[in-house]
Amino acid sequence: AYRIVYFKNGLKFKEKIDRNLDGFFEILVKYHKGKVAEKELLKKNCKFPVSIDKKDEILFDKNCNGIFEKNIKVKDNSKFVYLDNNEDKVPDVVLKYKDKNLVSVRKKGEMIFYKNGKIVKIEKDSNNDGKVDVIEYYKKGVLIKVKKDLNFDGKFDFEN
Repeated sequence: AYRIVYFKNGLKFKEKIDRNLDGFFEILVKYHKGKVAEKELLKKNCKFPVSIDKKDEILFDKNCNGIFEKNIKVKDNSKFVYLDNNEDKVPDVVLKYKDKNLVSVRKKGEMIFYKNGKIVKIEKDSNNDGKVDVIEYYKKGVLIKVKKDLNFDGKFDFEN
């Protein structure tokens, strides 16, 4: 990240941060008496989804109206982080957290599940038909079993 820090009377009063080094400062931090007073996410052409971390909360601006919705939640205490790497307004990666622990990562054709920081299962859609056709099981982070749907009929034909 690239930062520009502004000082007044020897104390920080403003800081701009360019996280992805594209020449646009995405974050503006304002200071009061040298301490963080406010964090603001600056938007360039407002790409969905926009998120920022704020004191253990993940904030989103789903519709680019400048209003951040707090902690998009499901029935349990889960939080999601959406990453749109190619800025096409469709999340490329979805991270799911529960009680500050990463529990799953969803990316194109793949879902990775974690328990206590270790991979326990990976589900893959190798032919991009929207159905899981490979499941890998892990124990203590080591691959122990693989199931495959070889003819893509929705039934697992192979197990190792």
